[in-house]
Amino acid sequence: MAHSHILVIDDDITTLELIKKFFSKDNFLLTVATSAEEGLEKLQNTDIKIVICDWILPGMSGPELFTKIRSKPTSTPPYLILITSKNTKEEITYAFNNGADDFISKPFDYAELLAKIQVGQRNIQLQENLHNKNQLLEKRNKTLAEAYVKIRNDLQTAVFFQQSALPQNTILKSSIEFASLYIISEYTSGDSYNFFLLDENKIGFYLLDVCGHGVSAAMISYALNQALNPAPIPNSLLKDYQPETDSFIPLSAAEALARINQYYQIHSDIIGFFTITYGIYDTKERKLQIARAGHPPVIFQQPDGITNLFNYPGSPAIGLLPEANFLQTEKNVGKGVRLLVYSDGVIEAENEEKEMFGIQRLESLVKENHLKPIPDVLEAIRVKVNDWKGEQSYFTDDITCLIMEFL
Repeated sequence: MAHSHILVIDDDITTLELIKKFFSKDNFLLTVATSAEEGLEKLQNTDIKIVICDWILPGMSGPELFTKIRSKPTSTPPYLILITSKNTKEEITYAFNNGADDFISKPFDYAELLAKIQVGQRNIQLQENLHNKNQLLEKRNKTLAEAYVKIRNDLQTAVFFQQSALPQNTILKSSIEFASLYIISEYTSGDSYNFFLLDENKIGFYLLDVCGHGVSAAMISYALNQALNPAPIPNSLLKDYQPETDSFIPLSAAEALARINQYYQIHSDIIGFFTITYGIYDTKERKLQIARAGHPPVIFQQPDGITNLFNYPGSPAIGLLPEANFLQTEKNVGKGVRLLVYSDGVIEAENEEKEMFGIQRLESLVKENHLKPIPDVLEAIRVKVNDWKGEQSYFTDDITCLIMEFL
């Protein structure tokens, strides 16, 4: 270990000369001062690592000097050794309380002083190592903070595009009024929904939930939203091309899920799986057709407010089984009937005691608010589920509801 620069402060010239003689043979870099004020001045102008100071000095004592040295902030303060003839418990405690790191009694032995200097050198080396590591850590933390800001900005951009792809509340064909509730768990969502015209008489709608969270689930959800395009295009997942009439005929709900499942088998290593409820409403016949794949049952509500779980046959989530059999059910729908489709994030929302919100609470909430317009029903759900969450900072899963009223 290289010798540290040492400052010796003592008004006794004999002691100073003796220390110089001792240190010269060990090649120490030595600076001397005969007063506390001179010592402070030399501390400011030189890179001194160890200070050896007599207790009794003119004008200012050694402990008082140490107090001044400690009051000045520095990344690696010097190691302070006090030379003293005082040796009572109270005096030694006073010295340490005023900043001394160590002390040596007069008359001192050079070997003992040298040992204390070596301890000081090790202490200083540890401080310098710690300071360097802290500087490196601060630099890395700054880099991480900058990266976090960039990622957050990118996520906010992703959320904007994701939400811009979702439809606004509207009425289609003077037949169904649609309204939606969409709360992402953190920055991005794996949920998506849509409603659209399939042809002049049929209206389609879906709500899907991609397995997982974060950016990957959001990107997959966005891609699915684009793929489930109701336009008459080649390789449509929702329509079948009829060459004899050069037209596209909407697939049934079950047929559409089967085609979606087959299509996404080739991408299963990327997409994994997702759940979905897909429905088709025939405005002419007032008939509703629904199929679901791994998705919770919808809530069906009569105009008088009576609700029941429309627990139509379910099938496995999309992407799980190549040859899955998808079932559907049909139901005649009268004026004023409402239908609520939701993601499992709603019923699996937990309170601070880890109790789930549950289907029964959701069904009761829909029943209690059946006289309100459907946007107000969704607002009641939002408030209730948010209150259920309590003081937790965010939902652990996305909260998505699609409610419709048949006109």
